[in-house]
Amino acid sequence: MVNRFLPRIGLAAILAAFSSAAFSTAQEEVDKQIAKLISDAISSRVSASVVSQTGAAMPSEPNNIWGSYGRAKIDFSAAGFSSNSRTNIYVGGYDRDITNSLILGASLSASDTNNNGGKSWGISPYLAYKFTNSFFGIATYSYSRTDFTGGNSDSNSLGASLNFVHRAGDFLVKGRVGITGGESKTNTVGFSTRSSSTSYVGDAEAGYFFVPGLYGFVGLQASDTNKSNGYNLFGRIGIEKEFNKNAAVSLRYEAKTDDNQPGGTSVKIDTWTLAARFRF
Repeated sequence: MVNRFLPRIGLAAILAAFSSAAFSTAQEEVDKQIAKLISDAISSRVSASVVSQTGAAMPSEPNNIWGSYGRAKIDFSAAGFSSNSRTNIYVGGYDRDITNSLILGASLSASDTNNNGGKSWGISPYLAYKFTNSFFGIATYSYSRTDFTGGNSDSNSLGASLNFVHRAGDFLVKGRVGITGGESKTNTVGFSTRSSSTSYVGDAEAGYFFVPGLYGFVGLQASDTNKSNGYNLFGRIGIEKEFNKNAAVSLRYEAKTDDNQPGGTSVKIDTWTLAARFRF
């Protein structure tokens, strides 16, 4: 219960901070999901081509569609107060092999968050280039629009990552390092602010095929941004079921605890994601 003698201005500031944190953290989670899903979509075809030893031959199924639904629980606490929000994340993408090494695609996303987190939509065209049978790069441009109680925000960003995937027998290893720079403009009643940020990410995942087509994995992601006081860690575990190498569904759980927010704010995130992909 809030102490009734707490100055109203202090309470208002805390509530405003929670609202702002819900908005920014939800959008960060959406961006993280999109980057991971694009990397997974490209990794699946690269690893499949290595296993099937296609060499320089053009893949027989050049088109790829993929999509996911994620449900994130975000908990905040600061100065003896706590709040939570729920974010639904929807992402869909399509890409095509232009050559054996070059892939072009785009993704669409939408999300909705309670507690003034608002609703957002975004588009992310991307290009991937396969350097070797294990290494490939991805370049993306992303635009997103978020409408929340009392305002809206527009964001633009450019990102690049170097990705690694290698399968040896029943073991599959993935890795990713990347950098993203972006700008955003937030409009509220009577105010308009601009901000920019640069973030860095490192991701590692290891998995095992228990039986043909059934794959279990664990992973860890570390990220840092010039807006925070330190790095964030995500851990995940999941399972994927393949169907004839051209289709797959997966379910994963991710968890994060971040105590490095300004003002001593603690943020905890739990996310479940169901994803599917199909090549044709």
